Amino acid sequence: MILIFMLAFDPMIQQILSYPSTPTIAAADTIAASVPQLRYIGTGLTETDLYSAYYLGIWSKSFNITPSCPSGNCTWQNYRSVGLCSQCSDITSTATLDCPKPTHQGYATQWGPYLDGNCKVILPQGQSSNTNLTFGYPRGQKPEGTPDVITIDANTVWEVASYAAYEDFFFSNQTLPNKVYSNVENPLMTLAQASLGFDNGVIAHPSNLWEGVVIKNVTQCSLSYCVQNYNVSVTEGKSIIEKTSTDFGKTFVPPKSPYADSTCWRPNESPNDTVMPAPETVPMTNNESMIMPSRNATEFAFCYNQEIMPELLVGSVNTSYIKKKQDSKWGSDNAYSGTENLGRIFDLGLHVIMPRIAESLTLANLQGPNSTNLPGTIYTNEVIVKVQWAWMILPTLLVIMGNLFIVCTMYASRKTILWKSSILALLFHGLDDEAAAKRDQCTASSRMEKLAEDMHVQLQSSESDEHVALCER
Repeated sequence: MILIFMLAFDPMIQQILSYPSTPTIAAADTIAASVPQLRYIGTGLTETDLYSAYYLGIWSKSFNITPSCPSGNCTWQNYRSVGLCSQCSDITSTATLDCPKPTHQGYATQWGPYLDGNCKVILPQGQSSNTNLTFGYPRGQKPEGTPDVITIDANTVWEVASYAAYEDFFFSNQTLPNKVYSNVENPLMTLAQASLGFDNGVIAHPSNLWEGVVIKNVTQCSLSYCVQNYNVSVTEGKSIIEKTSTDFGKTFVPPKSPYADSTCWRPNESPNDTVMPAPETVPMTNNESMIMPSRNATEFAFCYNQEIMPELLVGSVNTSYIKKKQDSKWGSDNAYSGTENLGRIFDLGLHVIMPRIAESLTLANLQGPNSTNLPGTIYTNEVIVKVQWAWMILPTLLVIMGNLFIVCTMYASRKTILWKSSILALLFHGLDDEAAAKRDQCTASSRMEKLAEDMHVQLQSSESDEHVALCER
C-alpha cells in the first residue's frame, strides 16, 4: 500500500512550491496614475468640439475614458462625475394621429395630386410632429400601367421639448415648468421618433385613403445632465470602467445667489438650498474679460447650459405605397430618401443613438478644460514564493508511515538473526582455500557466527595462487 502511495509522492512534492506574481503598491513619488473627473460643466468646448461629439455619437459606439496607468495595474476609489445621460421610453400607446381629410369624394377630371397635406403625431405633451402626406392620384385618363401613389414621411424625428423653452418660461413667470419627459424633469432636449405605415384593412371608404395611415411605433428620448458613480481599474493593461447609480438631478433657481437671474442644475443628493457663488471674471487678451458661469464644484452644481444641436438629429424620410389597376391592395415600393445621419438613426433607432450621443458628449467634456485628474494607486508585479501546505499532507504521511514501518519491522524481528542481512556470507566467500575448508561446517547462521568469533583473518596474497584473499593468521 505504501509503495502504491509512493507513486504520487514526486508529483505532489512538485506542487508544494509555486512562484506567482502579486501586485505590490508602487512608490507614489516616482510614477502617477490618474483618471478624469467632472465636477461641473462650463465653457471650454468649441462649436467644432460639439459637432464632433454629436457625429461620433451617431456613427460610433465606444466612448470610454482612458485612465493613465504607467504600470498597467492601477485602482481608484469609487467616485462621482458629472456628464450627460439619456433616457428613452415607448409612448406608442399614448400617441395619436391627426391626418387631413379629403375635401371631396371621387376623382377630379384633370391629372394632378389628389391631396397634399400633413399628418401630425400628437403626444400627451410637447410639440407634435409635422409629417408630409401626399396622395398621388390621377385625375382623368392616365397612361396604361401607371400606378396610384401615396407618399408618407414614414420615419420622422422631431424635437418635442427644449431647454430654451424652459428658460423662456422661467424669465416670463419666474418659475420653472417642471415638465417630465421619459421620467426626466426639465431635460435639455427631448426628441421623438415616429414610424408610420399604411394599412389597407382600416380604410372604411376607398375615397378617404387618409384612414389607412397608422402609427407603428413612437419612441421618446430625453437628454439631461446627470451624475454617475464610476468604478475604474486597470488590470494587466486592460481598463475596466463601470458606471452605476445615474442621478438625473434637477433644474433649480438658487435661493441665495448673486447669480439667481438664471437657472442652475444640481444632483438630487445636493441640498435644496445649495448656494451658488458669484460668477468668476477671467481676464482675456486686449484688456477684455470673460464672465465664467457660476459653479459649486463641491456639490456638483453649475449654472451653465451647454449648446444643444437638435438640428443634426431631426428630419424625416419618406416611403411610397403604390397600387396598380390590377391590384386590390396597396404595397410599399421601399423607397427611402434622407440624410446619412437620419438613415443611421432609423436603422438603429433613436433609443440606441441618444445614449451614444450622451456618452460622446460626456467624453468630450471629460477631455475638455473643466475636468480634473483623480490620483490612483499604482501596483507593480513582484514574484513571491508561495507554499501550498495542502500538497504536503500525503508526502508527510508517507514519510511517517515509512518510518513507522521500519520501527515495527525492527521490533518484530529483534530476536531473529537474518544471515542474509549479515556481511559474514560475503566474507566467508572470499576466504583462501585453507580457511575456506572450515566453512563447510557452517550449516546455519548461528554456526557461521560462532566460527567467525574464533577465526582471525587478514587480507593478503594466497599461497595457492596469486590472488588476494582473506587468510587465517
